[in-house]
Amino acid sequence: MIRPGSTKATNNDNKHLDLKVSLRYNAIKDNLDLKILDCFAGKQVLWSIIESKVGKTNIVTIDADANFKPNIVYDSLKWIKENDLNNFNIIDLDSWGSPVKYLEVLFNKGYKGLVIATYCSPVSLNPDKILAENYFNNIYGSTKKVSILNKDIGMMFKNYLAIKGITEYKGLVSAKKIYCSFNIK
Repeated sequence: MIRPGSTKATNNDNKHLDLKVSLRYNAIKDNLDLKILDCFAGKQVLWSIIESKVGKTNIVTIDADANFKPNIVYDSLKWIKENDLNNFNIIDLDSWGSPVKYLEVLFNKGYKGLVIATYCSPVSLNPDKILAENYFNNIYGSTKKVSILNKDIGMMFKNYLAIKGITEYKGLVSAKKIYCSFNIK
């Protein structure tokens, strides 16, 4: 059994469902031939809604839980590290928690394309180490009370993207939740 909250769990956050669907629909509405990699497929709720509007999409689904019947049953972080991503026009990182470890892989591999990212977690006031280190620099490593530094996930995420050369995004980037899409060029 996969433990909720673990790196191998798929949890569905249906808050802002309309926005999440809209980000995906707008990404493919003019070109249904785009190849999509959904790294946290789960029950495939979002892309099923899209397919009910536009018909079949060209999607490869990954999930660690075989019960969801994804195309690939595997740890998605390992999969994107081990495989060529150049065939995908869109990478969907609708994770429970932070997508930043996955984004690091995309940037390090030189991926070019659209990314749809979600950052939501019951511990949203404690961002992942990569975000905090990028935002707070040396301060992060020199304090034992990192929780006092962690205030605004959205601001840290925007800063992270700016460091990576991404200045434009669509969607919601707030202090506690992120549902957005952006192009890596």
